[in-house]
Amino acid sequence: MYPPDTDCQFLIEATSKLHRIHLTVVESELEEALFTECDDYVSIRDREGNETNSKEVARWCGQDFPAAITSSTDSLLVHFHSDSVIQKRGFNISVIEFELPGCPPEWHSESLSSPFCYKQFVLPHILPWFDAQKECNFERANLATFQSEREYAYIAETFSQTHSFPWIGYTDANVEGIFETVVDRNAPLWPENFPLKHETEAKDCVFLDWNKREQQVAYEADDCRNRRPFLCKKRKDGSEVPAVLPSGMIRRGFRDFSIDYTILIIIVIALLFLLVVTCVVYQKFKDRHNRVVNVDMNTQRIWCSSSMQQPATTDSRIGDAIRQEFGGWAQI
Repeated sequence: MYPPDTDCQFLIEATSKLHRIHLTVVESELEEALFTECDDYVSIRDREGNETNSKEVARWCGQDFPAAITSSTDSLLVHFHSDSVIQKRGFNISVIEFELPGCPPEWHSESLSSPFCYKQFVLPHILPWFDAQKECNFERANLATFQSEREYAYIAETFSQTHSFPWIGYTDANVEGIFETVVDRNAPLWPENFPLKHETEAKDCVFLDWNKREQQVAYEADDCRNRRPFLCKKRKDGSEVPAVLPSGMIRRGFRDFSIDYTILIIIVIALLFLLVVTCVVYQKFKDRHNRVVNVDMNTQRIWCSSSMQQPATTDSRIGDAIRQEFGGWAQI
């Protein structure tokens, strides 16, 4: 376990200004967050020349952590903090540097001349579409979109045999039926005759359904909240700008869906309230009825008691019979 009341910083620098740092989180087990605040945490800052001019790119606690982080410059700053209350196992990271232009480990490229790198995240890294884009951002990438038939063919050849159906970077979350790329709302789509035009309002995000390979493209739409593998893409020269999506980016249909659920919840609560009121009224009526019945019964008992009071008598013949049967005296 890591020690309490610890505050450590580790500066990771590449051997060249033209190199970038690729940090992989192998495992991490820290104290869970109290509501949204992490008392024990790991923070990764993208250090730009000096410590005061750095930007936090990730912070985590508990067991929820990014798969990997790529630096935008030649260094990363790792900050670990713990309090005095609870200690866990800690975290384990591995670091490697790579040269630009180039791809980090586990990333694929069509050829040396190709300007792009690709990586598919599979189990255990399956996420909703929005979170998948955030995970790509940690690697200074975006969910993949395609610019040509050749690029798409390379992706199909490289990843379709994995039998996974990854999220890619198309969505109609802003306007139903009008798909856009995650990078640029005004960017042209490929193919021009985009195959998804009449999907239902519950399906706003695009994934690759390799069961549809006989079609021109294997695009399919799904509910953005479903968890899937995902495919990230970035430029080899490090110029890729991660598209940070607004936290409120939900489709109009989600809002309608939420309103429908809100109405349903209100109806259920109203029915439960009515049921509780009915039970209370019934219980009060039952208690009142029981009191009336008890009064009547008490009256009957009093009446019976008063009407049946007579001098006690003992039949000697009964006593004689009992004595004969048991050989002794019995009291009646």
